[in-house]
Amino acid sequence: MPYNSSPLPFNVYWTSLTFFDPLAIILLFYFPYAGMALAVFIMLSDIAVNLYVTYIFEHSDIFSSWRLEIQILFGLFVFITVPVAWKRLKYH
Repeated sequence: MPYNSSPLPFNVYWTSLTFFDPLAIILLFYFPYAGMALAVFIMLSDIAVNLYVTYIFEHSDIFSSWRLEIQILFGLFVFITVPVAWKRLKYH
């Protein structure tokens, strides 16, 4: 596993994103509703896991990492734009 210093469940999760992230992109093109649902699930779970690891295992302030802050901002972008895109697809 590539994240040797992390517990196995987190390691498996982060490694699985190398499959699920591209899958979400492909689904967005061919099956947009499934792609949007998967993108929201990925962002929710990834932010939750990274917040948990940062706060519990590293005993760091939640906003001590600029990478985590950017991920949360991107997650907010996804959470705001997916409902808009979902509604627009229904009318076309």
